[in-house]
Amino acid sequence: MPRNERLASAMQAAGLSPAALAGRVAVDDPKTVQRWVAGRQQPHRTTAQAVATEVGVPVGILWPGLGLRSDIPEELAHMHVSRRELQPGQIETLLRGAERHVDVLAYAATWLWDTVPGITGRLIDAAERGCQVRICLGDPDSAAVAARGAEEGIGEAMTGRCRLAIGYASPVVRAVPGTLRLHATTLYSSIFRFDEQLLVNWHIYGTPAADAPVFQFRIPEDGRASIATRLAAAFDSIWDSSVIYRPDEHAGPR
Repeated sequence: MPRNERLASAMQAAGLSPAALAGRVAVDDPKTVQRWVAGRQQPHRTTAQAVATEVGVPVGILWPGLGLRSDIPEELAHMHVSRRELQPGQIETLLRGAERHVDVLAYAATWLWDTVPGITGRLIDAAERGCQVRICLGDPDSAAVAARGAEEGIGEAMTGRCRLAIGYASPVVRAVPGTLRLHATTLYSSIFRFDEQLLVNWHIYGTPAADAPVFQFRIPEDGRASIATRLAAAFDSIWDSSVIYRPDEHAGPR
């Protein structure tokens, strides 16, 4: 087993030596703690939880292999290592089942139109059956889009993708006016909401969004504060500050 650098760093940050940590978690021999750090041994689950409490780091981060989920939010339904793992059928199912909300927040999200069959018609159908459909894409002329293109190493191609995405979404706007807005926000993640289900594509510097992980969250039924509710609120804030796209007027705010 490799050295447990997470445990070593957590102990250092907490100012705990192997002997001090052993004393706090009722381990007789400090060498046992050294073996945990060296990766030669793992503690029992109860002891692992005690260690996590002492160093202030979730036990699932210190020892993922223990399979303890007590520190993992119940709202986290699934995680995909990359967006490429998402199957078109997953998006189709979520979109078909949505009754209240269908939200898209990204710079371009051309992959939706490239991979999900008939998504334009499905978005129109969702709006016509009473869903609030909100598509928020990057303003091609914004500094945020230019910066994202530079960070991914594709330069002006990001601007081109945004213009392409606007073109893809235009039929939805013509059928249901007001469904598309353009933003100039620095995005830390793309958000795709289907009622209480959120797919969140984490943005990593220098990494194409397709190669970055996707987390699937569920908004708690009781409405309590959570990761998912904060993400939903972030979408609302960006939507409210974005510019309505009108095909007959312009291709985006200048």
